Amino acid sequence: MLGSGLRAAAWLVFLGALPTPAFAGPVRSLCVPSVGEKLGVRFIEVCPARAGEVFDDASGGDRALPGFWISATPLPCSHGSHETLDCPTVTALEASPVGSRLRNRPMRASVLDAETAHRICTLRFGGRLPTAAEREHARHALGLVSLLVREEAAQDRRVAFDELPEWVAAEDCERNPSTIAPECRVSLSPPIVPRPRREGDALLACDAEIADFGSEPSVAIGGSCELGIEAERRRPRCAAFVPHAAYPSRFTLACRDATPEVSEAAARPTSELAAFRCVLPRRALGSLGEPVADRSPPRAP
Repeated sequence: MLGSGLRAAAWLVFLGALPTPAFAGPVRSLCVPSVGEKLGVRFIEVCPARAGEVFDDASGGDRALPGFWISATPLPCSHGSHETLDCPTVTALEASPVGSRLRNRPMRASVLDAETAHRICTLRFGGRLPTAAEREHARHALGLVSLLVREEAAQDRRVAFDELPEWVAAEDCERNPSTIAPECRVSLSPPIVPRPRREGDALLACDAEIADFGSEPSVAIGGSCELGIEAERRRPRCAAFVPHAAYPSRFTLACRDATPEVSEAAARPTSELAAFRCVLPRRALGSLGEPVADRSPPRAP
């Protein structure tokens, strides 16, 4: 509890040190995100920002990006769907100042076609898929990443970090909640399909902790590092690093024993299948505050 309070205080100091934006628009100079819940899924507020702060290029400039609510994790596989759908294990990273026992934990993510993902967001949650700009904004502001942690069979005691791609769409995809119109321009974020999982590779179920700088060498997502094995625990000997995030986004990982993939042809994310998050209007949230029920898998030892 004390650690969470100190991180929140550090976040406030960090934000307070930033210059106040000198432009009009729905931007708050100081914003600590709120959290909410709908249908057992945790949602988090992404605060307003300047486009120039979020995107690497200067095309956005001082354009104001409004705030919004996005699911803090990719949508999970429902009970019973593991037998019929590919539900890869990911660590749902979050570097927000909101202290919560529900964040930075392993989960089974739903990997679906874009139209099914669109219908779940619109018809089940009363929301929509995020736009590419919103998804990048959430990654930048809160470090929201669906992290694949894979023990490589071909490399002795090494672990690789990849980001599981998620569906994003254009602004006007809410017009038809039951199908994706051509103008929606659905795409992947990030636009790179993870490297294939080979026979004998294993996805690890990892709990993550925000790490101080200097405590472990940093390895950006897309890289790999040595994997330490202590009894039944697997601990990468590095900190996974989310590039371009506003808040320090380095994570140390503690992982469970792995279960190898059954074959090289095992189902995996492709250009036709991806994970997804939903964006909701504030009025669509069931309640504010952390979800009471903990539907997440048990923590790694």
